Formats: sequence, structure tokens, C-alpha cells
Amino acid sequence: MNDKRAIQMVPSRKEQQDDDLRPEAETGIFIRSRLKITLGLIMFAGYCLLYLAPLPFRPLHMPDETRYAEIPREMLETGDWVVPRLNGLRYFEKPVLGYWLTAVSIRWFGENRFSLRLPSALATGLSAMLLALLVYRYGQACTAWLGAAVFLTSFQVYALGVFNALDPIFSLFVTASLVCFYVAFQTGSRRAKRVWLALFGLACGLGFLAKGFLAFAIPVVTIGPFLVWEKRWKDMFTLPWIPLGISLAVILPWAIMIHLREPDYWRHFIFVEHLKRFASPDNKGLHSGPLWFLLPYLIGGAVPWTFAVPAALRGLRNGGWRDSLIRYALCWFTFPFLLVSASKGKLGSYILPCFAPISLLIATGLIQSMKEGDFKPFRAAAWTCAAIAGLAGPVITAIYFLNLARLPIFASDETWKWAAGAAALVAWCGISLISARVKRMALSVGLFGVAPVALMLSAHFVLPRQAFESRFPEAFVTRYAGAIHREAGVYSTNYLAPAVGWILKRSDIGILGRGGELQYGLNYPDAAGRQIQTHELRRQIGDRKRSKVIILLVHDRRYSKLSKALLKATRLEKADGFVFATFEPHMDRSGCIDLYPRLALYRNLPGYAYPKKEGP
Repeated sequence: MNDKRAIQMVPSRKEQQDDDLRPEAETGIFIRSRLKITLGLIMFAGYCLLYLAPLPFRPLHMPDETRYAEIPREMLETGDWVVPRLNGLRYFEKPVLGYWLTAVSIRWFGENRFSLRLPSALATGLSAMLLALLVYRYGQACTAWLGAAVFLTSFQVYALGVFNALDPIFSLFVTASLVCFYVAFQTGSRRAKRVWLALFGLACGLGFLAKGFLAFAIPVVTIGPFLVWEKRWKDMFTLPWIPLGISLAVILPWAIMIHLREPDYWRHFIFVEHLKRFASPDNKGLHSGPLWFLLPYLIGGAVPWTFAVPAALRGLRNGGWRDSLIRYALCWFTFPFLLVSASKGKLGSYILPCFAPISLLIATGLIQSMKEGDFKPFRAAAWTCAAIAGLAGPVITAIYFLNLARLPIFASDETWKWAAGAAALVAWCGISLISARVKRMALSVGLFGVAPVALMLSAHFVLPRQAFESRFPEAFVTRYAGAIHREAGVYSTNYLAPAVGWILKRSDIGILGRGGELQYGLNYPDAAGRQIQTHELRRQIGDRKRSKVIILLVHDRRYSKLSKALLKATRLEKADGFVFATFEPHMDRSGCIDLYPRLALYRNLPGYAYPKKEGP
């Protein structure tokens, strides 16, 4: 016998996993090598279509998008990349990395919606890629692709991925840190382990510069229970030192610079923005909510894959929990979710880092269900989606044509929006029906993920005009920006001022009434005169010595109260839930400053007549 033929190669773990997915298997989900590149290109094209193409079309949302647009703009304008400022005022809610990335995007692509939202979209895509690489390294190729698809098509991931906010950037660094730690945990080589631990520390440091101490808290509450579960709790005393050193090296340069420039930064950032937000029962204005507050965001945010959770759990029940990666994903999802739920202050976007492990668990469970031939739970999920989308279409149609809503949702000239939204729901319903009926499970899962894509894309275009009222000031302010002279005094509310500053390219907007999130910066001595109350604004408008125009940009409902206390505006424009009011200096008929300021107070009364001019 030939010695070469007698040698039998021992299959690697990866080959053994692929052997379970041969074309002869009933599941039919084997991914051939020649299709991997094609599948990757399809995934990339889908990502570009969903996440990059729609970025310029939807107007900026207030207050988050306009706030995180104005801070980087002021960084570029002033050249100060150390101290974050909003409307020219100190703004210490977050560190600077997210602002830096947006500022770089603005410098490269200009001051527009695309550049503002690009960092969030890229961060979401990179998070999906890291998740896929992790699963591909320690799992199966098909699970890696499916996990990335589940992540990118989850509603909350998509909503934040095309939104100008810091959460997708922060979530990217959390995902990167936990991926690097798991690779270090599984690596046997000491040198490789040190490299991965260093990368883990780098990601933690960057996450801190993006959003703060949660960049350390989430890995700690994830890794600690996981090491105990794996019976390697002693590693908790040996693994942290390299990451900690690298994190400090990343954080300290900016931390020292901000302390030297603004000594009160760390007091405010630690005690107000972290400890008070997390633990203080007196959490007024800091997004307080009950313990279960984030649960609806979790359930709704994972749609459409929420309906596939029962099928995934059935796939994981037979031995899935014994896999180290599954245990890690379970800790990654559970303990960070409990951490942010325990906080007194909470927002739905806080759970974004939990969607990567959820996607991993769902993908692994569905693949295991396919291998076992257990198709019924997933087909039930597809039928459920079809039913929900199928019912939503007729309901919207009935509301539109029968005028069942208290107020009309769509205006008379917005029929195309209703039609486009209804068509997207029909597409979701139809594709879900096909997904429920096809015999090949792999095709069924693919169709299930593609089904809501039309609805996700249409969301950028089909919002009714009334949904823009009080939330999207971009078009309204832009309409009157040309009428606002650079020397004019512009006043607005703390809620609207960042949007006004972004559109007018000004950082000196006066704040009328309460300071809100700007109050900390308004308390500094160099911000004296930036905040004004209604009676003070009335006094300025009636001042006979005033030579500059006063502009007031507020919400319509706010102006309805202010108008009772202010003098009559020279020009008043209302639209989209906003008011543009102009107060010209008091002039007599010759164009001189009014010599009768007392009479000027009564000009808004019927029967008022200009006094006769005396002298030559």
C-alpha cells in the first residue's frame, strides 16, 4: 500500500463544522466557497442601499441631530478641539470623540445631512462586520452572514444607524472591545493574547472618549459573569492590566488637556452626568423611567426578528448553551441590559450595544433549527409578520379614506406618501407570505429578512407633513435665514437654539426662558447676557435707544403665550409649528429713532397714530 494513501488527514474544527452542512443535508444551507464572495457583495450592496443612500433625504431631527451637528461645526469654526461647546456655551454632557468624527466628516463632505449621519452609518456597518468576523472565527460561515443580516435589519439598529447620534459610535467600540476580549480569551499563544488584550483596551479607551464610563461598565458586567460561568474566575485578576494600561494611555492626553482648560469638567461629568443620572431618585430632566422602561424598546427594536425568537430558542435548547460563544453572547446581552435598566435615567437608545449579542443568538438558534429540520416555529414567525403587515395596510387605508383619525394624518397633497407607505406594507406582507411557504429553509430566512426593507427605506420619505411640526425646523429656519442680518439679535428657546445656530452658522443665539441642557454653560460669567426672560425681552424691544433688529424664533405654542407679553412684531411668519418674528427699531416717519418711546408701547392698539413731526 502506498504510504501517501495510507495517511489520513485529521479534519480541522472548521472542516468538521462545514461537513455538517454539505449539499446532501436536508437543510440546504451549505455555503459553497465560490458563493462567499457573491454573498459578501450582496450584503455590502444591501448595506449601501439601506444605510448610505437615504442619509441626505430626511430633514434633521431636533434636538439630538441638530445638537450633534452644531457642536462639531463650532469645533471647526473655532479650531478648539478640546472643549465641547454648544451655541458658544460649555457643554459637558459627553466627551469629544463622537464630535471629532462628525467634524472630520463635515470637513471632508461639507456641512450637510450626509456628512452628519455618515459616522453613525459607518459605525453600524463596522459593528456588523466585527460580529460576523467573530462568529466566522469560532462558528460557521452561514451563522456569521445571518448574524450580520439580523443585526443590520433590526428596526432599532437601523433607526439609530441612519441618525446623527453618539450611540452607534459608542456601540461600535463596545462591540469591538468585547470581540477582542473573546479572541484573547480563546487564544493560547501568550503573544497573541497580549495583542488582543491591548486591542481590547484600545477599544475601551475610545469608547470612553465617545460616551464615558459605560465603555468600562459594560465589558465588566459582561466578562465577570462569563469568566465565573466558564470556571476561570481567576483570570479576572490577571487579564485586566494590559487593557487598563492601554485605555489610560488613550484617555489621559485629552483628559489632562480638558482639566487644564476647564477644571470643573470632571466634577460635572462624573457626578452629574453619571452618578446622578444613574442613581439619583430626584432625576428630573434626566430621562427617568421605571425598571421595565427599556423592555418595549428591546422587543420592538428587534422587529422583524422578534417573531423568530421562539424558533431560535428551540434551536439553542439542544446543547447550544454549552458552547462558550453562546454563553458569552448571553452574558453580553443580559447583564448590560440589566445595568442600563437599573439606571434612574434611561433612553431607548441605551440598549443598542445589546443588539449584537441578540443577533448572534438568533442567528445561531435559527441555523441549529435548520440543521435539525425543525421548520415550523420559523414558518409561524413568517406567518405572523405577514399577518401584521397585511392588517396594517387596510387599517391605514381605512383611516385615510374614511377620515377616522381625530386629525387627518396626511394632507390632501400627500396622497403619494400614503400610497408609498401602503405599498411598502404590502411588499412586507407578500414577501413574508412567500417566506412562510417556500420549502428551502435558507431561502425562507433570507426572504424573511428582506421583507421589511421596502418599509425601512420608505420611512425616510413617507412621513406626513404634520409629523415634521415642532421636530424638524430645518426647512422653516432656512426659508427666513436670508432675512436675518448678521448683526441682528436672535433669540430662541434652549430646545430650538442648537438648530437655529446650525442653520444660521451662528453660536451666539440668545436663550429665552429656561436654560435646559444649556444651563450649565449659561452659569459661567463669560455667558452673562446670553439668557433672557420674557420681561427683559419686552424691555429690549421697547428700548428707544435700540438700533439693531431683534429676531425671535420659537415654537408656535410658545409664541401664543409670549405674544400676550411682547409688543407687536414688525413681521410675523408661522409654518410647520414654528414662528419667525421680527422687531425693528422704533422709527418715526423721517426714519429717525422714535422720540416718543412711551407712545410706542401702544402701537399695537387700534387707533394709534404717529405723532406729528415738530421743527424743521
